[in-house]
Amino acid sequence: MLEKLPILKKYLGERWLSTPVFGCVLIGGKSSRMGTAKHLLTKDGQTMLARTLECFEQVVGPNVVICGPGQIADSLARFERLADVADAQGPMSGVLAGMRWGPRASWLVAACDLPELVPAALEWLLSTRAPGIWASLPILGGSHYVEPLLAHYDFRSRPLIERLAARGNFRLRDIASHPKVRTFTVPPHLQLAWRNANTPRDLFV
Repeated sequence: MLEKLPILKKYLGERWLSTPVFGCVLIGGKSSRMGTAKHLLTKDGQTMLARTLECFEQVVGPNVVICGPGQIADSLARFERLADVADAQGPMSGVLAGMRWGPRASWLVAACDLPELVPAALEWLLSTRAPGIWASLPILGGSHYVEPLLAHYDFRSRPLIERLAARGNFRLRDIASHPKVRTFTVPPHLQLAWRNANTPRDLFV
């Protein structure tokens, strides 16, 4: 029996990682400090939304959805648009929109206000997938604060999020207390990918 354990472990790992991976880009925040919709701001000739979608396409191909309200360019019309769910608020409403639309997918989630996002950050998140891990929530070095808006959520984490929403708790980070949810420290060379932009100046720091 013992000699079969490595084979079984390999099989379970392959089964777990065979789950299709989709990307969910969140737009539609209030942007009160920015003064305009963040996803329409430009850096290096591209809107923040287009830059984010391009990063996702390099990692998960065409399996990317845009969640939330707001105007987008005609050139991005090829992407599936999902409305936020009505029974949640904030970013959770977009995450649940994606998870309900693709109930058997593994989800990479990102807000649209990450000017230093790079495909390598998404690839690192995918590298944390393993049997028994329902979600991977990053932590930046020197902090104990989880970063739920550039994170990985396996479909198995959906009941945890649904339960929070049903209780009126719309803080995605609160699933971190569940034993099947893991936190991982972001490697130093990737930490800038988690820097969000709250003012126009932040786009070019």
